Amino acid sequence: MSEQEMLIRKISELAGTTPRTLHYYEKIGLLAPPKRSNLNFRIYSSEELSILYEIFFYKEIGFSLAEIRKLLSAKIYSKDKILEGYLQILNLKTKQTERLIDLASDILSGDRSNEFSVFSNEELSSLCESYKNEILSRWNNIFEDK
Repeated sequence: MSEQEMLIRKISELAGTTPRTLHYYEKIGLLAPPKRSNLNFRIYSSEELSILYEIFFYKEIGFSLAEIRKLLSAKIYSKDKILEGYLQILNLKTKQTERLIDLASDILSGDRSNEFSVFSNEELSSLCESYKNEILSRWNNIFEDK
């Protein structure tokens, strides 16, 4: 086994998920069946790890597993565009987290301002929905039943 190949236990630890989840993703066609060792252990490559990143990105913005399977199998989308959109979402999450940190610090220092708007996820939800709709409109033919 090369350095870039990993057993299911290792890839599940890296991804913060369970081997059972990876088995399920394989079963429903999100992950292709990996190579097998002489002892019949699944051996994942960097390609499967890359696909797992994509699955997590899509889940983060609200796609169902069935929709993700269609997107992954289409091979017509731009991975760079997907990552650019995901970076926008992460930057917004970072800003929201920073505002929450500032509020907690202010409260600890005695400032009892009534600033509850920092708890709103409306802007983030709107960005995720907008991004999801952009993907759906750009690759609409993927989701049409044939």
